[in-house]
Amino acid sequence: MNINELTLKGECVMADSKDFRFKFWTLNLVFIGVLITIVVVLALMSKKINLKKDFTEDQIFTISDGFTNILGNLKALEEPVFVNYYTSEKMPAQLGDLRQKTQDLFEEISALSGGLVEYKIIYPEKEAAKDAETKVAKYREKMEALKAWEQQAEANRGKKPDRPKEPKQQPTTIQDFMRMQQGMQKTDEEIAGDRQKKADAMAKGSGRPADEHYYEMLQKDFMYEATDDLQVQGIGKIPFTEKQGSEVIDSAFYSTIHVKYLDKDAEVIGGHFFIENLELELATRILKLTAPIKPKVAFFDGRPPAAPTPPANPLQGPPPQRSDYQSVIGALGELFDVRQTKLEEGDSISDLQKSLLEEAKKAREEDKTKVAGLRSVEDEAKISCLIVAQPDNLEERQVFEISKAISEGIPTVFLVSRHSVDVSQGQQGGMMKGYPISFLNPGLDDYFRSLGVGIFSELLASNQCVGLPVIQQFQGKYIMVEAPAASCLLARVDEGVVNTDAALMNRIQHLVFPSTNGLSIDEKKIEELGIKVESLAWTHKHTWAKQVSPFNQTPFGQPQPTSLMSEQRDFFQRKDPDRYGDDFIEKRNLAVQLTGKIPFFFQNKKVPAWKKKEEPTPGGPGGINPHGGFPGGLPPGLVPPGRGGPAGQPQEAGEPGNTEAQNSAQGNNTPPAPNQANKAVTNESASAPPKPQENSPQPVVPAGPGTDPVKPDGSSTTTENKSGPETEIQAGGPGTDAQLTPPQPKKENKPAPQPTQDEVASVTVSDRCNVVIFNSVDALKDSFHLGQRGQNPAYQPNLMFFKNAIETFALGEDLLSIRRKTLTQRNFNPGTTSKKQNTIQTVNFLLLPGIIGAFGLAIFISRRVQASNYERQIQRQSK
Repeated sequence: MNINELTLKGECVMADSKDFRFKFWTLNLVFIGVLITIVVVLALMSKKINLKKDFTEDQIFTISDGFTNILGNLKALEEPVFVNYYTSEKMPAQLGDLRQKTQDLFEEISALSGGLVEYKIIYPEKEAAKDAETKVAKYREKMEALKAWEQQAEANRGKKPDRPKEPKQQPTTIQDFMRMQQGMQKTDEEIAGDRQKKADAMAKGSGRPADEHYYEMLQKDFMYEATDDLQVQGIGKIPFTEKQGSEVIDSAFYSTIHVKYLDKDAEVIGGHFFIENLELELATRILKLTAPIKPKVAFFDGRPPAAPTPPANPLQGPPPQRSDYQSVIGALGELFDVRQTKLEEGDSISDLQKSLLEEAKKAREEDKTKVAGLRSVEDEAKISCLIVAQPDNLEERQVFEISKAISEGIPTVFLVSRHSVDVSQGQQGGMMKGYPISFLNPGLDDYFRSLGVGIFSELLASNQCVGLPVIQQFQGKYIMVEAPAASCLLARVDEGVVNTDAALMNRIQHLVFPSTNGLSIDEKKIEELGIKVESLAWTHKHTWAKQVSPFNQTPFGQPQPTSLMSEQRDFFQRKDPDRYGDDFIEKRNLAVQLTGKIPFFFQNKKVPAWKKKEEPTPGGPGGINPHGGFPGGLPPGLVPPGRGGPAGQPQEAGEPGNTEAQNSAQGNNTPPAPNQANKAVTNESASAPPKPQENSPQPVVPAGPGTDPVKPDGSSTTTENKSGPETEIQAGGPGTDAQLTPPQPKKENKPAPQPTQDEVASVTVSDRCNVVIFNSVDALKDSFHLGQRGQNPAYQPNLMFFKNAIETFALGEDLLSIRRKTLTQRNFNPGTTSKKQNTIQTVNFLLLPGIIGAFGLAIFISRRVQASNYERQIQRQSK
C-alpha cells in the first residue's frame, strides 16, 4: 500500500467522522430548539389553561370548592373587589418564594371570579422612593420660582408663587415627641429653616454643596411621609431577626394584604407569612365586605350579669352592662348581626323574629339594602343560629322556645354545665376568694334525655391541664404565681382525644373545658330517633371525677361555700397513674354534635305559659352576688344544712337521668345570703322565704319623677325596643340619672300573646336540624380568655371552634371547607428508635441521591463507550 492509498483512506475516515459529528450536533440542536419551543408555547398557554399540578396532601395551592362558590357569587356585584399585596423586594430567606406563590394564587382567584377580584403587587419602599423623587422635583421647581420672584425688582414681580408644602418629619428627639403629643406643629418656614441649618452643617464636613444635602433630607422626609400614611392604614413593616453565619441581623419587611370594596372600611390581613392560610383569610374578608346584610345570630345568656352600681354623680350616667361573653360577641360581630334575647315574655325568639322581619321590610321600603330581587324579606330576617350560654333554672316555656327553634331548623349551640368557677381578678374577684364554685341547674335534663344525651353531676379534673394564677405566701408576702396544677376548670384535651376528622374541629389541635362534667350518650335512644351523633372531644385517659358539695366545714365547724382552693387535693394536684390508677374514669364525651330530624319536645302538648316574675332571693338569679357559690338554688340531690341532713350531703346520685321535677324541687332551696356565708347556718337562716302566688300581682318599686316603674330586680318595666343590636336594661329610681332624663317616646313592641287553655303545640320538623352541645359554660368567658397580660393563647382554640360552628351554620360550609386546609408535616411514627430514624435519614439524603447519580454516570459512560466503538468500527471498515 503506497502513501497515496493511506492518505485516501485517512481522508475517508476523517470524512465519516466529521459526518457523524455533524449529524450528532444537528440532531441535538434540533431537539433543544423543539424543547425550547414547547416550553415557550406552554408558558404562553398557562395563563389560559391551568397546567399546574398540586402535589401537597391537603391541596394547599389549589382553590377549594368552597372558595370557588364564594367567587362565583360575586357575579352579582356592581364593582370589583381590590386586593393589594404590599411586599418588600427583599424578603427573608425563611419565607422563600412566598411572594411568587401569593401572586400565582391571586391570578387564579382573579380568573375564577371573572375579573371581579383585581389584585396588584405593591413594593412600598420602591413606590415611596419613586413618589419622593417626583415630589422633590416639584418642590425644587416651586422653590426656584419663589427665589426668582424674590430676586426680581418689586415693580416686575407680579403675583407671589405659593410656597411648597413641607412633608411630615420623623421625630428624632424627645422634644419632637413632646411637641407631637401636645399637638404642636412647626410651620413650613420653621421646618425648611431647620433642614437648611442641618444641610449647612453637613456641607462643611463633606465639601459637597448644601443644596445636595438639603434635597437628600427632603427626599427622606417624603419617603417617611408615604410609609407613615401606610402605617395609619395598618400596613407597616414587620420586624425580623435573621441569622447569617455568625451574625444576627435585625431588619424589617412588608408582607401585608389590603382588601377594599366600594367605600367600606378596608380589611387588612397583617403579617402574611403562610400561603396555606391565605385562601381562608381572603374568603372571610371578601364575604364580610360584599355581604349585603349580616346573618342574624340570637344570643341568650342564662345568667346575665347583675346591673352595674349607679355612679356617685348622677350626671355621669350608669356604667355599661358588660356580658361575661363580651369578647366572643365582639368577635362574632365582624361577620354577624348578634342580637341578645332574654327568652322571656315580650323578648322571646318569636318576638325577635317578628322584630327582624319588621326591620327588613322597613329597610326594603327605604331601599337601604341592595338585595331586592335577590333574596326575600323572610330570608333577610331569618335567624341563622341560636346560642344558648350558661342556662340556669330555665322555665318550661323557655325550654319550649329552644326546642321549637331547633326543630324548625335553627342551628343551636349550647354552652351548658352544672358548675361554673369565678376566676375574675381584682380585689373583689374570684381569685381573691379562692375561686368559688357556682352550682347550676340548666333545666334542660328532660329535653336532652329525650335526645339521648345526659349531663353527669361530678366535676372533672385531669392531669392534662394548663396553668391557673393563684395567691401564695412567699417570705411573708402574698403574691400571684402561675400554678401548673391539675384543675377541673383547666381540663385540656389534645390530639388523640379530639375528633380532628369532624368538620367543626378543623385545624383545632386542643380544647380547654373549664368546669366540665361530661356527657353521656344513649346509643339506643339515638338509633330510635334516627338522628346522627358525632363526638367532637372526650376526656383524657388520666381524668377523675369529684362529687362536690356546695358547703365545706371550716376548722370551727361552720359551713362555707365551696371553692377550688378548699378542694386543693383534688383540683390542684396531679395524680400519679401508678398510684391512683383506680381513680381514673372511663371515657366521657365533652362536646357532641347532633344532626338530622330532631323531634319537637312539646309536639301535640299544651303550650306552657310564661311564668310571672317573682321577687329574687339572695344568691338566686338576679340576686346580689352572681358568684355567691350557688346561684339559682342548690344542685340536684343536695340540701342546705339543717334541712333533712348534714350540710352538702347528696340525697341521690346526680347522674344523668334525674327528672326535671327532681331538679326543680331541689333547685328551690335557697342558700344563705352572701353576707352570712361565714356565719353558722341555722334551719331558720337556711330556709327560703315564701314565694308569692303565681297569679298574684307583682310589686313595683316607684321610680323617680319622669321615669318608668322599676321591678324588684332593678330592671325597667318598660318594653324595650328590640330593633337595636343589643337589649339594654334601663335602671331607674332615686339617685340615678334616670330622674333627670325626660320621658322619651318608645316604640310599641307587643309581646307574643299568651296561649289559650286549649292551644296545642305543633311544629313541622325540619330534616336539617343541627345541635352542638359544648359541656362548659366557662370556656368562652372573658375572665378566662382575657387576663392581666392580655389574651390567653391556651383558650384561643375554643374561640376558633365556636367561630367554626357559627360560620358553618350561618354562612354555609364554604368557609369550613377552606379551613380544612393544613400544611402536612411528615414526622416519624411514635416509638421509632433513633437508630431507625438515622437509617431512614441516611437513605433519604445520601443513598437515594447516590443511586440516581450513579445511574446517570453509568448512562454517560455507556454512551461514550458506544461512540468510541462506533469510531473504531468505521476505522476498521476503511482499512
